[in-house]
Amino acid sequence: MTETTAVHRAFQGTKFVPYWLDDPAAPGTQAELSGELRAGLAVVGGGFTGLWAAIQAKEAWPELEVVLIEAGKVAHGASGRPCGIISTSIMHGLANAARVSV
Repeated sequence: MTETTAVHRAFQGTKFVPYWLDDPAAPGTQAELSGELRAGLAVVGGGFTGLWAAIQAKEAWPELEVVLIEAGKVAHGASGRPCGIISTSIMHGLANAARVSV
């Protein structure tokens, strides 16, 4: 068995989706924001930093209307790839994983 084949077999069946979103009960995306919306705080970006900023604001000022705006899917994208913290090998696809895993 070649090293590349071994890597491909090791990742066979792997889902490239954050585990916290790989759940039928996970919230779906919402419709595009249209029209006027007023809030005390608008947080742009639903990654971990934006989510944490919104949580901190609500904890500090519960009466504050906080709106979180995300172009894609909340807690996805770069925030959905914590494996990059552990190992950069899979961040750039299986070919890169095979190249650096040996």
